[in-house]
Amino acid sequence: MDLALAGTLQAALNEVSKQAATNPYAAIESLSTQSLAVPERAADAEYQFPAAAVGYSAYGLPGWTRQADILRPLAPILSVRDDTFTIRGYGDARDATGKVLAHAVCEAVVRRTREFVDSAEAADILTPPTRAANQAFGRRFEFVSMRWLTASEV
Repeated sequence: MDLALAGTLQAALNEVSKQAATNPYAAIESLSTQSLAVPERAADAEYQFPAAAVGYSAYGLPGWTRQADILRPLAPILSVRDDTFTIRGYGDARDATGKVLAHAVCEAVVRRTREFVDSAEAADILTPPTRAANQAFGRRFEFVSMRWLTASEV
């Protein structure tokens, strides 16, 4: 199995199966006729691409949990991650006695981007950021829109 092509859940399942003590697939793997290497005669197994023969032959059989087995039942309630946020703010002006003279409510829409605050660090790194600004503040936000709200919208 190529871990670079695995989704997050599949990568976690693969990690669990790496250690004998936590491997829930040990019994199935012992029945498998192929190892994790390309068989010597993969071309004889009628694979157009020998790499297709890599992995356990029991992968996908009942009892071998895959990422899809976990996600399929959740499909009706899953949604795509949204990195757009609506933020509301309120302010008022008061006189010396504390009486409110005026007030205002605004709404801003901001979006988190994939870029770091310090753009000297690549956005697609797989390790935690090393730059101080990126460690403290993370990803950059962009201001999408802003509007003043009326009393009926609050």
